[in-house]
Amino acid sequence: MPLIPWDDDIYSVHIAELDLQHQKIIQLVNDLHDGVMAHKGKEELDKIFDNLVENFRLHFITEEALMLSYGYPGLRDHKRQHDEFSAQILGLQKQLKTGQFAVGAQMRDFLRNWVIVHIRATDQQYSHFLRGKGLQ
Repeated sequence: MPLIPWDDDIYSVHIAELDLQHQKIIQLVNDLHDGVMAHKGKEELDKIFDNLVENFRLHFITEEALMLSYGYPGLRDHKRQHDEFSAQILGLQKQLKTGQFAVGAQMRDFLRNWVIVHIRATDQQYSHFLRGKGLQ
């Protein structure tokens, strides 16, 4: 069973491009969970984590560009949340590369909690606004 099962009723922002990106991020968090549970090696877990970091980066760029393009009034606060999370995750990535930290349950839980809260609360706020502007 996945750590975060995708459920349209819970996670969908009803904007196809963003839903696909969210699904990919959730799948990577699930892959990380599966790797931790299966005691996969450092190299494989690092690869999944690097892919996850890159998907977050691309997703944040997409979201922020759409919010800017459509004049979303909450862009500043939303971007601040992205920036704070990005600093945290890039710090973890650096620690992984230097051997100061290992992918494990603590990191998996941090990612799971952030993804769930961010999509279910923060992203739902722009969803209503952008859909009201005709974005699907």
